[in-house]
Amino acid sequence: MKKKTALDGKQRAAIDRPDEKSGAESAARRAAKSETAAKFTIGSTETVKRGFLLELVKFAKEKGTVDAAMLIAEFNGRQFDGRKVTAERVHRYVAYCRNHGIFKLAK
Repeated sequence: MKKKTALDGKQRAAIDRPDEKSGAESAARRAAKSETAAKFTIGSTETVKRGFLLELVKFAKEKGTVDAAMLIAEFNGRQFDGRKVTAERVHRYVAYCRNHGIFKLAK
């Protein structure tokens, strides 16, 4: 088995061959971009009781159709239950809502 050295990395850089890791990272970026472009509508909201999730659902119900960028613009920097809202937190909540049927993809 060949031992990998720093020279192998330099050789890869010299011939401009992409590393295997860069393919996975670009796939993750494409998935994130497609999620941000997706529009969502309200689905089932019986289990939503309080906090940031309730405010997210109220905003979506008021607007009708929302996307992640719109939600980030509305909630970024605010605070619910002592926790700040960031873009990453909005993306996590959108994924949760989509997986649990609270948001549906708009057509």
